[in-house]
Amino acid sequence: MITSRIGGIQSGKHCRRGVLLLVVLSMLTLFLLLGVTFIVLASRARTVSRAYLQLADQQQQSTSTLQPLVREAALQVMRGTTKDSALKHHDLLGDRYGQQADSYSVTVASSVASNQLLKIGLNEDLGLNKTGCVLYFVTGPSAVQGHGARIVDIVDKDAIIEFPPGLSPSGLSALTGATVEINHRDFDGEGVDAQTAYEPNWSLVPTVSPNGINEDYDAVDLQNIAMAEAGQAVASYHRPSSIDYWVEWYRAHNNLQDTASAQEAIFKILPVDPGNLNGVNLEVAKQLRRASCRPFPFDHLFNFYDGSNGRSYEDFAGQTFNSASSFFSLLKGGSGFDVDTDGDGQLDSVWLDFGREAFRLADQTYVKPLAAIRCIDLGGRINVNAHGSLSHLTGNKPIADSALAGVDNSQYSDLFDSQPVGLGYGPADIQMGAVLSNQQMSDIFLGRAQDA
Repeated sequence: MITSRIGGIQSGKHCRRGVLLLVVLSMLTLFLLLGVTFIVLASRARTVSRAYLQLADQQQQSTSTLQPLVREAALQVMRGTTKDSALKHHDLLGDRYGQQADSYSVTVASSVASNQLLKIGLNEDLGLNKTGCVLYFVTGPSAVQGHGARIVDIVDKDAIIEFPPGLSPSGLSALTGATVEINHRDFDGEGVDAQTAYEPNWSLVPTVSPNGINEDYDAVDLQNIAMAEAGQAVASYHRPSSIDYWVEWYRAHNNLQDTASAQEAIFKILPVDPGNLNGVNLEVAKQLRRASCRPFPFDHLFNFYDGSNGRSYEDFAGQTFNSASSFFSLLKGGSGFDVDTDGDGQLDSVWLDFGREAFRLADQTYVKPLAAIRCIDLGGRINVNAHGSLSHLTGNKPIADSALAGVDNSQYSDLFDSQPVGLGYGPADIQMGAVLSNQQMSDIFLGRAQDA
């Protein structure tokens, strides 16, 4: 009996020791799992952090690489370029002053009118027609280099301009020998000739030097190719009429029956290397390339496919064509443009090669810089935030009793009644009735306008 009790006690102790061992093993396994989980999470976090830092570094490098390209494209639009760019000679400053300037050397300089004006003696007689033109310092002291000012008066070889703000009156002798350029008079050109206008991609015509490009008007035409039409009908640097002109030229030279026949014949010519063409065929191949500022599809194909219905082409922007009609529709923008520049969901601009070489980004992606540009004429538009007044809605006339302070206005009541609303002295006098309804004007003036 005693032995049996002792055996029972020993048997119970062995059971408790097994449970404790299982608990210890379970805890060790749990700690092991926690450790493995921590290592996996730490490893993934390190991988993600490295990828994020690498991406941030690539973005920074790409931004530092691409921002100068955006700036250069904008400057080409505004002030022009000497590169082989589709924007060449189509800049906004050239549209105002022309593409040429006259160069002179400074022989002597002196201050005039108590240092308010600067008289510059030049090496040639200027003539009175330079009065009002812009004089620009190309070389000289840093205080004036790059400075431009209007010529306010000319006396023989002396040009008088506003005194440059950074120039000291005691340092005028340093101007001797400096080079200045004087632009032509604003908007005094007659436009370029017809053939030059119909081949606007002047980067492909190295010898062209368009004269008279600073014509005295602005409109969406061949003389102002930078301008786009409101909406999506005509894009900047893109004129379908240039394409039509050279198709018609080819039709007439080959006595073809109609435009469709000319397009079919040209479509067979264009895939051929221009070096293997001659005569009229070579001329039309060159002129159509010059007529398009957008990179020419056959020169920048991404791919082509041979199918049961013939060969199908895909250009650099992913637009496809497989016939003469689809090709010329692409060339003239009939199948849509390339880029939505103003974010309204409509493609409104074409890609342009502005003369930069292809290069690799930080992630080794090989890219060719192109720009899509849209220029809209803002002249003559109504500013709904400033123009008009509520009196235009009711047709009220100026109040005679208070129109002229300190004067008996009653004698002028008939005169006031015959006048239109507004005295014509400011934006509030501009009537918007020609473009807006009374309801739209009322909504704008009373702050209820949403899409008025």
